[in-house]
Amino acid sequence: MFYKLKPKENLDLRNKLFLEKGIVALKKQGFEKSPFNTDWYGRTNHNDFSYTMYRLKKENELQKIETHILRNENWIQIRLNIFKIRPEINSLEELKESDGLKFHLPPNSLTEMRLRSDTYDCMPLFYMLFLPEHKIGRYFTKNGFNKRLKELSELVLKDMRNIDFYIAKWKEKYKPKTVNWKSDTNEKIKNTAHNTV
Repeated sequence: MFYKLKPKENLDLRNKLFLEKGIVALKKQGFEKSPFNTDWYGRTNHNDFSYTMYRLKKENELQKIETHILRNENWIQIRLNIFKIRPEINSLEELKESDGLKFHLPPNSLTEMRLRSDTYDCMPLFYMLFLPEHKIGRYFTKNGFNKRLKELSELVLKDMRNIDFYIAKWKEKYKPKTVNWKSDTNEKIKNTAHNTV
């Protein structure tokens, strides 16, 4: 009989891992909890977990890391996106009362890159079979599960410590979109819909 973890326990262990390794490492790299009240930072209303963090760099470059830890799977999904924002700000605190939805919707979301999965320069089948990803690998015993969890923990810690490597990879593929953080998302959607009629 193969060892199988209950979905809730699997979810909670992956979440604990990311809190202890991923978020701690990202904070040390200057990332902060999202200032937008539209962003999740913890348990969602679907009983999964989601965390959105931002880092403000020179020339008003806003770097976003969004992480999803979902029930009934083995992944920790970590996605990166980068924007140029205007008007200029001096800290993330200035974004507190503004609308953060615009950073999650097209066209701004089209440059989102999933770490590991979207950064390998090879055929998907090859990296799925042979290269490390943010996923608990196959296991058949409790010891096997613990080993895979430890491997995932080490990989998440390594990648979050080296987040600048992935930012450089992102910049090889994309250019940051300029986003007016003071504009209203609903109005923008309305105008976009109107223009496509």
